[in-house]
Amino acid sequence: RICYISDLAISSWPVIAFLPPGIQAGIHASIRVRPPPLSTRYRKREDAMPDTPSLAPEHGDAFHLLVVDDDSDIRSLLADYLRRHGFTVESAADGAEMRQKLAASSFDLLVLDIMMPGEDGLSLCRSLRAKSREANEPDTPVIFLTALGEATDRVVGLEIGADDYVVKPFEPRELLARIRAVLRRSGNNASSRADKA
Repeated sequence: RICYISDLAISSWPVIAFLPPGIQAGIHASIRVRPPPLSTRYRKREDAMPDTPSLAPEHGDAFHLLVVDDDSDIRSLLADYLRRHGFTVESAADGAEMRQKLAASSFDLLVLDIMMPGEDGLSLCRSLRAKSREANEPDTPVIFLTALGEATDRVVGLEIGADDYVVKPFEPRELLARIRAVLRRSGNNASSRADKA
């Protein structure tokens, strides 16, 4: 006896259960299948991240962003994606390169990985916050972009001083929306920058 159980599925494949005659069974379950890492989904350079047609490039308002990640695929793909939405983007592979970039230029927001060789993202964020307090300057917004997705990891990241926390693999459009939301909350928008100028 063959019974198709429609409530149980992995991806798009149906599940077939073989039951003895006279046996009735009801199964209701859901299985979440974690998507592959972003660097795997967009391995080829020509396979660009999905665009957001409803969002015009000028919405980036030429904000200067720094993407810090030891994964070269994520760095390049994310930088390309953000540039298509009007942002000016630089990238760094580790904490040392990040510090060089920060010394040479100012940034409106950092997208920062946590697990990197050398100095990790948590200590880098902590150092940035301490430096801002010492100089009595406003904090540069930081969004953690990391594979550490446990609740404890999120809490620690936010308590250290991050403005938001995004877990890999991620949806690029969600990260884009979060970047814009953080920039709005921090007062970094076109009108406020024009007033300061």
